[in-house]
Amino acid sequence: GDIPAELTAELADYQALDADIIQCIQRADEVHTMTSLSGFEALLHGKHVHCYGLPFYSGWGLTVDEHRCPRRERKLTLADLIYQALIVYPTYIHPTRLQPITVEEAAEYLIQTPRKPLFITRKKAGRVIRYYRKLIMFCKVRFG
Repeated sequence: GDIPAELTAELADYQALDADIIQCIQRADEVHTMTSLSGFEALLHGKHVHCYGLPFYSGWGLTVDEHRCPRRERKLTLADLIYQALIVYPTYIHPTRLQPITVEEAAEYLIQTPRKPLFITRKKAGRVIRYYRKLIMFCKVRFG
């Protein structure tokens, strides 16, 4: 979510804006979140997750929740949540035929599709610079 800087300063010791979220999660003992997909990523990485909002993964017994969602009464395993979030719920579309496909077909397409050669464009150069800034920010967070 979009949280005002003043509120963020009150709630957090540090805000790693340019850091890679997966690297931050891997280094963290636990993750506290309001609406972010980072909590789902943290669950996938086996981290304890505290939710202060109601993201789709909260309220199923997998997170420590500040708020209760009356519709989410039963407990789910992490495997149940992954299955529902990545297999049952989404509609996958074939990128060239533009028709619905199964999750297995989507996975097979990704496996079979050769990677395109790497050409450095202005857009990609900008990404490299952003990743570099994320690395610098991560190092500041991790190593002081």
